[in-house]
Amino acid sequence: MTAAARDGTSTPAGLRPVAVRAWHALVDALLELHSEGARTPCHDEPAFLSNDGLDRLMAAKACRHCPVRIPCDAFAEANQEPAGVWGGRDRSGAVAAAL
Repeated sequence: MTAAARDGTSTPAGLRPVAVRAWHALVDALLELHSEGARTPCHDEPAFLSNDGLDRLMAAKACRHCPVRIPCDAFAEANQEPAGVWGGRDRSGAVAAAL
């Protein structure tokens, strides 16, 4: 999808300036995936933001074949996300596991 396709979406407040382009790339990838009737493994799945390390490990494993894993990871890296599972990586403190 292009920027024209996401005119109804806005950039969330608080994004690091270097993350804006990555945010829009992730939104575009998600819109394309949803237009095909597919969903990401993290859709409505609380394990991706769980306080439990085992939950987050299982969530990270679920990302392995996600079609938006790369733009998700790029966004999280650019925005320096401090917690949760993004793009197959647990970014919650010392557990930062990349699968």
